Amino acid sequence: MKHGDNDNGSGPSDDGGVIVLENITKKFGTRTVLDNISLAVEKGKTTVIIGPSGCGKTVLVKHLIVLLRPNSGEVYFKNQRIDNLSEKLKGRVPELYVIGDAKEPRTAFESTHEGAEVARRI
Repeated sequence: MKHGDNDNGSGPSDDGGVIVLENITKKFGTRTVLDNISLAVEKGKTTVIIGPSGCGKTVLVKHLIVLLRPNSGEVYFKNQRIDNLSEKLKGRVPELYVIGDAKEPRTAFESTHEGAEVARRI
């Protein structure tokens, strides 16, 4: 059984998070951008993804909202697998809120603070 699976094998357990990535690998040609990544985004908690330019942050987020599909691994939203949804159903997945201007350098604190302000307004 994979980590986080229910005993019935139907997906991640209820305590795993609202959005769960399990063993995600994403390749573009021969370049591996995400290599066996697992992540649980929990309800009511702030999750921050930080790293240097080009490390795969945007690719990871695009998997969270099903703008990209993994080469391997699974994505769940409220225990429902969503990486295999048809194109018609993909629009029902929550939207991505882009914060700030990527061309304007900012500290991690500034980005996180702005994200918290956006979350309060949603």
